[in-house]
Amino acid sequence: KVGLSWINKIGIFLILIGVATAVSYSYNTWFNNYMKGIFAFLIGGLFIAAGEWLSKKRRNVFATGLTACGTSILYYATYISYFKLGIINLNIGMFLSVLVTAVSLILSLRYESKTICSFSLIGGYLPFFSYVASSGINGTNIYISMGYLFILNLLILMISLNRNWNVANYISFILNVPTLLFLVNISPNMTVSIIYTALTFSMYLVIVLAYPFKHKIGLVTPSIILLGLNTFISCILIYTLFNKAGLESFRGLLAIVFCGIYFWLGQFLERIMREELRTKILFYITSLTFAILMVYFQFGIHWLAMGWLIESVLLIVYGYKYKFKNFEMGGCIILGLCLLAFFLFDFMTGVLGGNPDAISFFDIKYLSITLGLIYVLFTYLSGLKDDVVDKYSPRGKAVKMLKYFTLINFWIYSTYTANRLYKIFVVDSDFFNIHYSRFYSIILFSFVTFGVGYLISKIALLKDDFVKGFTIFLYALADIICIFITMFMPVFAYGDYSSYFASAVLLAYNVLVFFSMRDLLVTFIRSKSLSLESYPLIMGIYLLANITSFFIVQYDLGDINLLFSFTYLALAFIYIIFGFKKNYINIRRLGLGLSIFSTGKLFIFDLGFLSIEGKILAYFAFGAVMLGISFIYQKLRDTISINDHSSKF
Repeated sequence: KVGLSWINKIGIFLILIGVATAVSYSYNTWFNNYMKGIFAFLIGGLFIAAGEWLSKKRRNVFATGLTACGTSILYYATYISYFKLGIINLNIGMFLSVLVTAVSLILSLRYESKTICSFSLIGGYLPFFSYVASSGINGTNIYISMGYLFILNLLILMISLNRNWNVANYISFILNVPTLLFLVNISPNMTVSIIYTALTFSMYLVIVLAYPFKHKIGLVTPSIILLGLNTFISCILIYTLFNKAGLESFRGLLAIVFCGIYFWLGQFLERIMREELRTKILFYITSLTFAILMVYFQFGIHWLAMGWLIESVLLIVYGYKYKFKNFEMGGCIILGLCLLAFFLFDFMTGVLGGNPDAISFFDIKYLSITLGLIYVLFTYLSGLKDDVVDKYSPRGKAVKMLKYFTLINFWIYSTYTANRLYKIFVVDSDFFNIHYSRFYSIILFSFVTFGVGYLISKIALLKDDFVKGFTIFLYALADIICIFITMFMPVFAYGDYSSYFASAVLLAYNVLVFFSMRDLLVTFIRSKSLSLESYPLIMGIYLLANITSFFIVQYDLGDINLLFSFTYLALAFIYIIFGFKKNYINIRRLGLGLSIFSTGKLFIFDLGFLSIEGKILAYFAFGAVMLGISFIYQKLRDTISINDHSSKF
């Protein structure tokens, strides 16, 4: 291995250096420029001829080394003849470069030799490095060198169609990267530099993929690494050149181009090698990466969430409707990034951190994200409603999670937006009483919460156990808030029109909450298979407590005892009537107990504070109600007697 192969290659490399040294220094005083160039070509030809002769003698390894050395010297002779010796013009130089490349290609394939190919590349790059080191390079020579090196690397491109020689590919790439960086850096024309970089990127893309695609085999790890290096270096370089050329506004378009290239490669690979999963995933991930970066490059960090939202919704909806799973999956990933960017930048640094750049258009962004989530959700729900199997698939489970997240977000967004509009159009208006700011803010939150729960409960596509529980939670939260306000937050405190209006709002909302609590209670009783007897009893107790809170907390009527007694007696009468009509015993008993309590209260507490006229009125009123209750029970007894008589008969 060492004696036959490595020593051979070291010897070739030393001869290359020797030829370069000889042309540059050793015989400067012996030959003119024409003789130096001819001598270099003759040495290259002699080495190739010697390699051919030894090949016929079956000295293949040694023959390969001589042939590789000869092709390298020919490249060196061509480059030095134009750039340093000046004995040929540009056209002849390019022709000779193409000719040497063709010879190298033929010899490499003929001998199946990576060595010939690799040393042809080294020999082709060696004069460029030596010329730049000794004389420098400028002017049109920069562009000529670009063309020369591009033609040199076409050798690898053509070989890659028939041979999978990763070693030669890496040698070409390693030699090309510094020359590429050097030439585009000193090039005075940014457009030429961008085009040259793009062509080089495309060339190495084809070099890596040509053989695997042609022969339908998977990419090996070295090829994947080379592909990644080519993409990474080329992208950084192109974006740097775009910035230097003042083309920052086209950076997003450039990302779309890269995205399209790798997406097309993924699609192409799916058609020719469906089973090649690793490479296909690599292409799609690369494409997705550029799709994500496109928004940042084009619009900056302030519009990341909006840009990713649009991308994600388009990809998800299009991918789902037309069964492109890669589109759909990529859209889901971008949607997750969109939500993360919105939370971290727009919300955390904007709303909470006070960053004015992040606060800008926050409301529009939040609205757009909420509508986007709703649109994606209903796209999925519409498609899954008739597909029972898909409902229990991983996608169906993911849609459930999306549904729950979207509903919770919709509630948060609705309360946030209502509060924003309230501050803009109500709090800042001239007629608003600042004393009621907190009251209306809480009432609005409670009302919107109730409204969201009602809306969700009416959409058939959303119904499941979680949504049912979430709806109950929203109703219960709205009810609890209303009870809290009624019991602990007096609003009828200033005696002006604002107090009357606030009191009317609270009263109307309590009516709404009463019916809401009734529905919640009935739902709970039925879910637990309990007796409905408890439903009117609990609602009766709640109504009694609610009215008492209004009198004591809201209107501060605690010292008007007779009003409480009359109210309790009226409630007792209503409870008894309702109990008879609906045949509920417990609510009737509550009515009887309340009537006895209110009557006792009248005689024990209230009469002592009344005038003679008030006492007369109280006697008549309480007596009339008591007679009414008695009459109702008389009717009940008669009905029972008739029923008993009929049953005996």
